[in-house]
Amino acid sequence: MRKIVISGWYGCGNLGDEAILLAMLDTFRERYPDARFVIVSEVPEQVERDYAGLYPLRGVAQRSYYSPLEFASGLLSGALPRVWSAIAGADLFLLGGGGLLRDNTSRRNLVRILDECTIARLLGVPVAFFALGVGPIRTAWGARLIRRAANRAAIITVRDRASAELLHSIGVASTPIRVTADPAFLLRGEDGADGLRRLIPERLLAEGRLVGVFPCEGLFWGDRGEPVERARILGEIASLCDRLVRRTALTPVFMPLRTGVVGDDDLVVVDEILARMETRPQAIRVPRVPPPKALRSMMARFRYVVGARLHSLILAAAAGTPLIGLDYEPKVRHFLGTVGPHGFLADLGDLSAARCTAFVEDYEAGYESRRAGFSALAAERARAALTTFDIVAEAARE
Repeated sequence: MRKIVISGWYGCGNLGDEAILLAMLDTFRERYPDARFVIVSEVPEQVERDYAGLYPLRGVAQRSYYSPLEFASGLLSGALPRVWSAIAGADLFLLGGGGLLRDNTSRRNLVRILDECTIARLLGVPVAFFALGVGPIRTAWGARLIRRAANRAAIITVRDRASAELLHSIGVASTPIRVTADPAFLLRGEDGADGLRRLIPERLLAEGRLVGVFPCEGLFWGDRGEPVERARILGEIASLCDRLVRRTALTPVFMPLRTGVVGDDDLVVVDEILARMETRPQAIRVPRVPPPKALRSMMARFRYVVGARLHSLILAAAAGTPLIGLDYEPKVRHFLGTVGPHGFLADLGDLSAARCTAFVEDYEAGYESRRAGFSALAAERARAALTTFDIVAEAARE
């Protein structure tokens, strides 16, 4: 397999997407040392800055041609022909990974993602869905678009059973659906790759009494876009951190997985929580998004993780670190359903610092043996993630 095209929201500043891409690139290179990659992205120059020195890849720009005027502009500017040229001759087109098949955020985004599948198919390039998360799907229009693209794919893999069930429910029947796991389970760590350890006192690292906290603006969007009580949620998270400091001698370490985006900046939420904490002097605030591999290493140093962003939870689970998931979207509850007693799903509608603290105190009673059990489960999920590569390779051109 010489040329692999990968499409997703790469280069857009979300650590979860970058963790997925890194895991995919590393694993494909191990299996196909001569492979070269084309990454379809809205920010291809950022993809190239981040990865072109490490992998044989190039980025190609793609936008959403949501209207006839936008489509005509794409043709006249040469943007669309460049995408066609980049995909032509590929051995495999991969959509994913990540939660790409959804219509509750932007129709434009869904059109952009699925248009590329159409281009690949017209060019005779096999299309495989790679460990995708599916949903929410709120409209008949979105369901129809996703169903049409999925039924024309060569192979579909999804990262959880709920995603498979949702595809079946909207009428995807022509293509078999295989449940694997998120590729970020395969991400390798690089200890201290960004100076993370310089931000945390060595004494605290040695004591191992750290809890990673990963909030995001999505906590306040509501599952269906309805407004939620921002002050109440912020107050409960702050209270939880205070309890963890006082009752279990844990030090909260706040980390952003996305910054610099208006309306989706994790540090804005971090600062609002810190302002409400009575134990604020005991907390640590990391001021920038860490590289994915550095964060993967750091996850193993946390005793617990409290997270909203899905990949803070996935990377914690990959390290065998028990976690509390803040249930702001279905993908969080779907994932928490796979980790059993090693995770606690905190319902935002009735968020309780006391119940979250009770989970930690209960886990502490048999911490070492329970964490060892979680590590074994994480290894099983990593093996499931690895099967995705075998499955999609079946679709590649000979």
